[in-house]
Amino acid sequence: MFTIAGESLIDFIQQPAVRTETGYPVYEAFPGGGPYNIARAMGRLGEDVGFLCPFSHDSLGALLLATIKADGTRDLIEEGVSAPTSMAVVSFTDAGQPAYQFYREGTADRVDQMTAQQLISYVPDACSVFHLGSLATAIKVDAGIWAQVVEQLAARGVLISLDPNVRPSFIADMDAYRVWMEALYAQTSILKISDEDLELFYPDRSWEASADDIRARFSIPLFIVTRGGEGARLWSGEACADVPVFTPEQFGDTVGAGDSFMAGTLARLREQGLISASALSGMSTDALADVGGFAATVAGLNVAHKGCNPPTRDQVRSVRGD
Repeated sequence: MFTIAGESLIDFIQQPAVRTETGYPVYEAFPGGGPYNIARAMGRLGEDVGFLCPFSHDSLGALLLATIKADGTRDLIEEGVSAPTSMAVVSFTDAGQPAYQFYREGTADRVDQMTAQQLISYVPDACSVFHLGSLATAIKVDAGIWAQVVEQLAARGVLISLDPNVRPSFIADMDAYRVWMEALYAQTSILKISDEDLELFYPDRSWEASADDIRARFSIPLFIVTRGGEGARLWSGEACADVPVFTPEQFGDTVGAGDSFMAGTLARLREQGLISASALSGMSTDALADVGGFAATVAGLNVAHKGCNPPTRDQVRSVRGD
């Protein structure tokens, strides 16, 4: 069973080709947040998954909760909170990449009013993988609480999965943040990080050099670097595999692509019986290519739509045949 922890929010995504009668831009509301997207995607893939994040009692919180339940994901903190739902305004660069502006002060998905023990009490005993990332690790107070959760769950044998998904607008001191993230690597069994994240953490060298350094300093059983349109590279021990992107017939936007890739990775690892530190450390090049190819297909099918709209397991099967 998987537990996904971190933020949920509403993405207000700009519709570039649409304007109001008075010329103002139009924004469409989509449920979002990196960990939330992963939890939704895993539910759609048919996995046994729960989401660990408080939801607001407001109308946007009700939308988030209804959506994730409809996708087959359990809400692990059933009691809602009075704080409002977080929001993100999403526009697009000339290259088509999403740019985010977050509104998250005093919002429902913050855990600064909770303790690590409270959060751990919601994690089912059957949990075998705990995934954390994105904004949950970016704000100091919340990050400290989540770090305690990670430490205690890892101590009881739960595999830790991590995706930093760095949001520079939240990081006051990138050097201090990098050091803090590296402390988490020591407890991590599955690390997915983008080449852009590596360049933010280590701006004086290439992403390849940074990846080699992390692999040399930390014994992370499965290490993945996603590279946008260039695909992804996966390592397990000395085995390595490069996987290309999966290009759908139609294109919506790239919102949630990395989250869908993460969900596809975790789901395929479970399907292939690789949910243990020893199995993750001993994957062959072919096994890495299989997991990466599956994840790339999930991500590619997601970008066929606007906003995060991950595929079902049957939709992935119709493309891959397995």
